[in-house]
Amino acid sequence: VQDGRMEVQVEGRAARFVLADDTSGVLEAVDLFTPKGGLHAPANNLNALAMRDVSRLSIEDLDDSTLTEAYTSLVGTVGIDSRSVQLDYDFSRALVTEMEARRDSVSGVSLDEEMANLIKFQHSYAAAAKLMKVADELFVTLLQTKQ
Repeated sequence: VQDGRMEVQVEGRAARFVLADDTSGVLEAVDLFTPKGGLHAPANNLNALAMRDVSRLSIEDLDDSTLTEAYTSLVGTVGIDSRSVQLDYDFSRALVTEMEARRDSVSGVSLDEEMANLIKFQHSYAAAAKLMKVADELFVTLLQTKQ
C-alpha cells in the first residue's frame, strides 16, 4: 500500500491490479485498501473477510437492503410475475378454444354430414334415372304393340 493505493502485482508477470481513487467510499467503508487499523500486514485475511461482508451491508439505493436481500426480492418478484403471465396465457388459450368450439357447433359445416347427403342424393338421382329408363322402355314397348 503506497500513497493511499493498494497495488497487487505478481512477480514475473505483467499482470497488475490497483485499487485507487474510490469516489464512492465503498472500499474505504469495508477497509479494503488496508487491513483494519490502517497498517499493511502481509498474509492477512482481513481484506477477504471485508469483501465477504460487502453482501451484508445495507445500501441506501436498495431501500436499505443488503445485496442478498435485494437479489432474493428480485428473483421472487420475477418468479411471481412470470407465473402470473403463464396463468393468464393458459386462461386466454382455454377461452379461445372454448369460443371456437361454440362457434363451430353453431355455424360450422360438417364435411362428413355433407358427404353423406351428397351420396344419398346421388343414389336418389340414379334411382330416378333408372325409373325414367324403365318408363321410357315401357312406353316404347306399348307403342310397338299397337302397330
